[in-house]
Amino acid sequence: MAPGASLRIDTLTVDRARELADVLLSMNADSTWDDWTASQLLSDRQEKWVRSLIAYVDERPVGWAVASRTPTSVHLHHLVVAPEMRGGGIGKELVLALLERNRDAGRFTLKVHRSNAAAARFYRRLGFTEEGTSPSGYLEFGRSAAKGQRVGVHQPNFAPWCGYFAKMLLCDAFVFFDDTQLPQGRSYVTRVKIARGPDADQWLSVPVQRRGIQLIRDASFAGLEWSTKQMHTLEQTYAKACHRDQALELVRSSFADSGSSLAEFNIRLIERIARYLGWRGTFHRSSDYPADLKADARIAQLVRAVGGDVYVSGAGGQKYQSDDVYAANGVRLEVRTYSPIPYERSGWPFVGGLSVLDPISHLGTGTFDVLRYASSG
Repeated sequence: MAPGASLRIDTLTVDRARELADVLLSMNADSTWDDWTASQLLSDRQEKWVRSLIAYVDERPVGWAVASRTPTSVHLHHLVVAPEMRGGGIGKELVLALLERNRDAGRFTLKVHRSNAAAARFYRRLGFTEEGTSPSGYLEFGRSAAKGQRVGVHQPNFAPWCGYFAKMLLCDAFVFFDDTQLPQGRSYVTRVKIARGPDADQWLSVPVQRRGIQLIRDASFAGLEWSTKQMHTLEQTYAKACHRDQALELVRSSFADSGSSLAEFNIRLIERIARYLGWRGTFHRSSDYPADLKADARIAQLVRAVGGDVYVSGAGGQKYQSDDVYAANGVRLEVRTYSPIPYERSGWPFVGGLSVLDPISHLGTGTFDVLRYASSG
């Protein structure tokens, strides 16, 4: 949209659809997948004319979305933005408005042509999950329409501790903050504690090429031999752990495809661990939603960008976070404090704050039981 332009989203009534049919259908003239006709636009469906929306910029129609009620969800049949207005966020605002206005639906569903990769990425970024393929070959997507979609935002740390995953498991979506500055010196982006030896803590670290101030997504590894050494360290550390093979396989598969990017390596490992633990939410990267915003405003923007309305924060953020900033952006701040839950370590003393690889080595999938908050959290 042009600077200073005003976006307004209203209900698309049947009278308005009839009046603007030619204008609305002209926005869809270049569609490769769904060339709608006037009869399709004006066809009657359950609650269609209270669920559908139209977008205006300075009173000019620039987009529309047709949705209706089904027995189990509100289904988005068609989403269109005028060609000259695409790329300006109007489609996203239409979807977010649909979610906000259809909280009573329970679920929200849609279909995407299997050849329309751009549309599939668009909906995944808004918290939709691919759920199957229709008989006609369309990809089926869905997500909860309930208010309270929780989102976590965090740097892509290296094999993080249990608290990192406890927050993730509480969320519906998780954003890797990959376009923030790489911390100078030691940080959890490049190292994690894996055990406590008789004389000192044992850390696992990845070597990174330092080029002054750089973003996490731009950081690359210094050399390649580190993965072999780390694998050997993990094999020795957990040689007698009950479920060592499960933990080592998660790491081994990541090391085999380590590449040169620190962020991509950390993200792949985190995603593998999360899926192993049974989390089925959606992953996102902050770099996919660039904005010239700082601190709370940036986090709130990311939460809204992926279709959330609750930001789940660790207790450490209370010193600088503002409820007012989040509220002004339609986001509720939810602060959680994670306290390590003791678990059986194959006969060894419990140590809090270790990489999640430690409980996986000792508990396997039972690790899920120690990734929770106290009831008062």
